[in-house]
Amino acid sequence: VEHIVVTSYTLPDDIVMNGGLYPADEIAKSFHTLERTLAPIGHPVDKDGNFLSAKDPLAINSFHAGAFNQNVVKDGNRIRIDKYINVQEASKSEKGLRLLDRRNEVETNDNPRPIHTSTGLLLEVEPLGAALTNAEGDEYDWIAHNMVFDHDAILLDSVAAATPSKG
Repeated sequence: VEHIVVTSYTLPDDIVMNGGLYPADEIAKSFHTLERTLAPIGHPVDKDGNFLSAKDPLAINSFHAGAFNQNVVKDGNRIRIDKYINVQEASKSEKGLRLLDRRNEVETNDNPRPIHTSTGLLLEVEPLGAALTNAEGDEYDWIAHNMVFDHDAILLDSVAAATPSKG
């Protein structure tokens, strides 16, 4: 079965996303849980907008387009992930066809639209009494601990919490 492999990067050390700090040591302890997770098109949600695990049958039926994450490694101060896109599976859905089209745009266009990724995970939140600031100047009021990753979503139409300029 033909697969297209696209490399992506996520989780730079000590990143602040959605008001929370993801410490380098917590990322180092948990990034391996991204191995062989699904890479849905967008974060899976139910009809009421509640987040779902990418492994939930409803999420698979509505958000899966044949992509999964593999070869997850620490690369400098961030995580490198290969996204394997099963061309046959991607060709079966509108979202999958859009993914293949956007991947082609990145390969052939001098000014392609960016494709962001975004992790979906379970974590323990340590609330802080007062906001703090990381080395980049980003303010946070909670710290992420004991992370377990569910997926790394492919965002075709939205911007991730941590943009490429942040690593």
